[in-house]
Amino acid sequence: MKDRDEHWKAFGPLYKPMAEMPKYQNNVSKNVTILCTPQTIQIFKISKKAD
Repeated sequence: MKDRDEHWKAFGPLYKPMAEMPKYQNNVSKNVTILCTPQTIQIFKISKKAD
């Protein structure tokens, strides 16, 4: 989250003037932000055969 915030601060000065331009007004009806983190998953279950 800290990394995201730092990148947003760097983009902020560029975003503000663009957000005020008429051609960019009212062009997004909904924004959903989902932050994902990498996860380790087990795809195959390995089982040992009984001898």
